[in-house]
Amino acid sequence: MEGNKLKSLERVCDRAEALHRAGCAPKDNWFTWGEALLGIAECQNSLYSKRLFIDDAIQKLRFGLFLDVSDPHANWCLGKAYVACGLACPDRKLSRQHFLMASEFFENAVSLDPCNQKYKHSLDLLEEASRESSGISMDMDPEYGNGLIIPLSFLGVFVALSATFVLCSRS
Repeated sequence: MEGNKLKSLERVCDRAEALHRAGCAPKDNWFTWGEALLGIAECQNSLYSKRLFIDDAIQKLRFGLFLDVSDPHANWCLGKAYVACGLACPDRKLSRQHFLMASEFFENAVSLDPCNQKYKHSLDLLEEASRESSGISMDMDPEYGNGLIIPLSFLGVFVALSATFVLCSRS
């Protein structure tokens, strides 16, 4: 199943890149491309690989948002990308900055489309996780080697946002 999802997302990226190279890509192409890259990042095992795909997704989504700042879905996707970036960041201070950026983009999405429940839910989850936890611990776990120790509240945000990404189509 995971392999099929990855192949499908790679095909979406290939199509988006081909449209871009041909010079006939609509502005939504950047959002589609960025979302697919976020999906690919979720499938990566290595933290380094995850960060590469997340950073690329952020670049694509930011460019798409530059073309249309009033797109709530693009703001929401950027918020999700910054949550993923924060979770994949080994520097606690920088990680918090990513979560603050995520909050700003979720707030933008909600203000642009106040009736959209998935945007509100994402913002609520992130705010709840921020209140419940002082952040992410970047301690090294001797049993499992280098890695992140993520409080359950942040893990819940990441899982909920990932599920929302997979289950919700572009509105």
